[in-house]
Amino acid sequence: MTRDNTSAVARKYAFYGFSIGFGMWIVALMVEALISKQAFNGGLFWNIHKGNVAFFFIDLIPFILGYGGYRLGLFTERKSKEIEAITSKNKQRNRALIDIVDNLKCGNFDVSNDLQTQDKLINSILDLRDSLKSSTEEENSRKKEDEQRHWVAQGLAKFGEILRANNDNMTELSYNIISQLVKYVSANQGGLYLASENDLGSPVFEMKACYAYERRKFVDKFINFGEGLVGACAKEAKTIYLKKVPDTYLSITSGLGQANPNFLLLVPLKFNDETHGVLEVASFNQFDPYVVEFIEKVAESIASTIANVKINLRTAELLRDSQEQAEMLSSQEEEMRQNMEELQATQEESVRQAEKFHGYMNALDGVLIRAEFDAEGNLISANDKFIEKIEAPHFDDIYDKNITSFVHSDALSEFRQNWAKVVAENKWIDGELKCISYIDKTIYLSATLSRVNRNDGEMEKVLLLGIDITERKKVEFESNTIISAISNSLLKAELSTTGDMLAINEQLRKELALENSGVIHNINDFINELDKPAFEKAWMRLINNGIYEGVVSFTSHDNQSKALDINLIAIKNFNDDIVKIVLIGTDKSAIKAVEERYEQLNEKAEQLEETLSKTDEELNKRVREVREQLAAHYKEVERIRVRNDKTVDNAPLAIVGFNAQGVIEIFNKKAAEIWGYQPNEIINLPVSKLFPKEHVQGDGFVAAICDVDRIKPISQREIVEIIDKSNNKANAFITLADARVAKDHNYVAYFEVSSN
Repeated sequence: MTRDNTSAVARKYAFYGFSIGFGMWIVALMVEALISKQAFNGGLFWNIHKGNVAFFFIDLIPFILGYGGYRLGLFTERKSKEIEAITSKNKQRNRALIDIVDNLKCGNFDVSNDLQTQDKLINSILDLRDSLKSSTEEENSRKKEDEQRHWVAQGLAKFGEILRANNDNMTELSYNIISQLVKYVSANQGGLYLASENDLGSPVFEMKACYAYERRKFVDKFINFGEGLVGACAKEAKTIYLKKVPDTYLSITSGLGQANPNFLLLVPLKFNDETHGVLEVASFNQFDPYVVEFIEKVAESIASTIANVKINLRTAELLRDSQEQAEMLSSQEEEMRQNMEELQATQEESVRQAEKFHGYMNALDGVLIRAEFDAEGNLISANDKFIEKIEAPHFDDIYDKNITSFVHSDALSEFRQNWAKVVAENKWIDGELKCISYIDKTIYLSATLSRVNRNDGEMEKVLLLGIDITERKKVEFESNTIISAISNSLLKAELSTTGDMLAINEQLRKELALENSGVIHNINDFINELDKPAFEKAWMRLINNGIYEGVVSFTSHDNQSKALDINLIAIKNFNDDIVKIVLIGTDKSAIKAVEERYEQLNEKAEQLEETLSKTDEELNKRVREVREQLAAHYKEVERIRVRNDKTVDNAPLAIVGFNAQGVIEIFNKKAAEIWGYQPNEIINLPVSKLFPKEHVQGDGFVAAICDVDRIKPISQREIVEIIDKSNNKANAFITLADARVAKDHNYVAYFEVSSN
């Protein structure tokens, strides 16, 4: 350790030790000098050391005592600091104890303790502080809980009084509830949503009352079930408490206006596991747990009251309805009798329409070939004309055969495409159809294929209507054969009314040296210049009279002059207009024969075409009339059926219709309410299912209805016992009517449940 780092005390003690040692050294030196009797002069110091070697050790005494004083100074300084530290710590301890005691006297138990000591007194005082703090906190907690319980009890009593008042006016009751609740819990806004239904019958929640900033708010708001916080609260039937609400959240979802509270509480109005509404409260301050619990209890009371109010309102409504129904029952019964008469008249009209329809079909079968095929093309029905033309022995021999087996292989590819259009695209196709008979003979039909749909728009079948045109096709084939023979043996061309050569046979092409290049030539291009004036006059006579005969000089394409004996014949249509001119060239006698034969064939073809045209027009007219009559009939039958169904289904009495075998075919809404069955559950089941077994197996009124072999008690009004889907029995008045159609008996039973 250096001199500079030593403390003042250590230096002072080192100086004292050195001074004492130096003094002792002087004393020892003087004593030695006196003993040795040496003079005190400059050589004394050296002489003493020389005579006594021990003086060399005595010379070290000042240094030894100086070092010892230095060490003693350090020790003394360290002890002094320790004493000062102990004294300061005791003062601090005493001040801490005094501070703790003062705070305990003042009731402040949250004073901090920074002392780290094992002092029993301090530890005891701290334990006392903790004990007093715990006791005080428990006392304050009990007082706070008592205050909260008193607040909750007082609030429940207050809202009990509110719920008992105005419970016949749901709007005023809702406003009183939400306004008082917002004030009582010191909130800012509140809304009350009650369960309702929209125009579509879907569940919604309507805001019945809204209160904000000590004012009543009039807000029309509907929230769908499960939509937003209100819908989610109702759907989950659980309380929703938001402690951090965005600035725009309430104006978007809660429906409480434009204010932006920080805390939002939504409580479902639940009673007997049914949610009757949602209570919504918003505040700038946090809701304590006991406040949330209080609002939930109030919500239970509100839900109970709303449920009772709804029951009372429903009871009053049912009472009014029952009174109105009782007053209207007699008039409805009379109306039902009228409906029964109208229904019977409608059924008779349906029978007449059906008979009329069968008359149309019979008339159609006498004129046309008719066949019906399913969607796969298999034959399901055919009239006698179809069987006759197909030359099948019996219908059973061709039943279920595919339509392609009646189509000639030459026309099969095109027919399959047309069939696909009829079936898939709901189109109808008409035209000539080449067929093959049961005995492999070729026949031709002018036919129409049309798709027939059911009421639901689905395909039921495909209808084929046609006439036999085999004879006409034979005449056409014969005419074409003759014309082909003429074309191959004579000079022949087809000319337009202006002289253009539309078609030229090979013989005339050779005479005129024309190439088969597709170029259209005019006959005037080949007439000699000398014969042109006479030929032009002859051409005009041809246009007026329809025929020309004579010898004309032609110049071929290779400039060869030729005299041809030609006949020009004008071909006219049904309007007597010339459509083309036929040129035939040969010797005169041959021309005469060909002309006569051609005129005969032409006349025969015109007569046949005229006959077929009239037949086609008449047939098409008859087909159109039948189609229109069928469409009108189907439309009328469908209208009558829909009207009957609505009349029966909406009747105020229970209506059950069944056939002669006792199988239920009609079961209206009122019957479904009485028996608890849906129509699809009971239709096609025996009518005996509606009555107890002991009555079905007996000899009474019910047994006569259910037994197919017994005579039915028509137009009798009796009271019988019925049994519903849940095996509950009741008494009901029954009247049985016979809805007979042709020879088939169908029965309609009218039920009215007895109030006894």
